[in-house]
Amino acid sequence: WTRSDETTFPVLVGPELIWDGAPSVTQGDAFVAKLDPTGENLIYAGFIGGTDFDFAQGLAVDSLGRAYVGGHTASNETSGFPVVGGPSTTFGGSNDGWVARVSADGSSLDYCGYIGGNSGDRIFGIDVDDTFRAYVVGRFKSIPATLPLGVGPYLTQPGGATDSFIARLAPDGLSLEYCGY
Repeated sequence: WTRSDETTFPVLVGPELIWDGAPSVTQGDAFVAKLDPTGENLIYAGFIGGTDFDFAQGLAVDSLGRAYVGGHTASNETSGFPVVGGPSTTFGGSNDGWVARVSADGSSLDYCGYIGGNSGDRIFGIDVDDTFRAYVVGRFKSIPATLPLGVGPYLTQPGGATDSFIARLAPDGLSLEYCGY
């Protein structure tokens, strides 16, 4: 997460080259960067976000060098969040989890979309398997009726107002193969 814009952030090739945040202490964009094997040079660096706050909190890399990034956002699809396919292209509420796959050269997003309901949902971790399925974990704070549950460990809310979730995306990232509490 950064509040730096493209004039001070080391933007190279990247998913987004212009910072969308407003000059505010509470707003900023997520970013993703790739270093060369020596760790001394950037291969790419770019933003992922819209006009509200956008955080990245999980990162995984597949065997083809594509980065899988997950986090949470208050930016909806009309406020500049870079929705490109993804499990959902519609923002659900005050905060939604988001998941994206960055191309191996960092120049574009293969997909980027939301996972969430009507309230404070977040992705805290992400991993990818050798079939290019992304696995995300996080918390759902939304009411169950607004969540993308279908097939999953638990389809009814087992706890209180906030529960953990796990979801697996299809290899193309355009749908959820399962999502549950």
